[in-house]
Amino acid sequence: MGSIAAEPLVSLVRQLAQNYGIDCFVETGTYLGASARFAAEIFPRVVTIEIKREFHEKAIAASLGSNIEFLLGDSATLLPDVVAGLTGTTLFWLDGHAGAGFFADDDNCPLLAELEAIGASPHPHVIVIDDARAFLAPPPPPFKFEAWPTLREVLNTACCRFPYYCVVLDDSIICVPETMRMDVVALCNTARPKI
Repeated sequence: MGSIAAEPLVSLVRQLAQNYGIDCFVETGTYLGASARFAAEIFPRVVTIEIKREFHEKAIAASLGSNIEFLLGDSATLLPDVVAGLTGTTLFWLDGHAGAGFFADDDNCPLLAELEAIGASPHPHVIVIDDARAFLAPPPPPFKFEAWPTLREVLNTACCRFPYYCVVLDDSIICVPETMRMDVVALCNTARPKI
């Protein structure tokens, strides 16, 4: 599992926010709010969506007085309204998938619906998808692999509106507009294992 708040992703997040004036961070899968709290130090606006009430309430309690907007519900349902209100390029951290007893009993992978919502925006965005290993190959039992999209489905849906440059690094799928390609290439050259 990657972490948006740890290297190498943290350097990319800070660099893209600074170099391209990205002022909004949207997360699916709040869990206990650590990623949202990290993002709140960089972005003026942070929106995070959590489907489980228990995690939602704990995250709010740990983040009082912050610039984070907490939403409770299914990201596939809530994200379209969030995206409709965006006024520019936003960084999305998509981690709202779970299953096989890990954070959820039933497999729940709203990723394609999340990507479709993002694709409806007139703005190009930065999309970082956690747990790339779940999409690079079918997740093993006890996961129900049929509930999880293939890598092809993920990339086709992510790139439906804009020709994103996409890589897999640190268990994350990173998709950025072509204008940010060299930022990602530079990160990959310093962070990935040598060939």
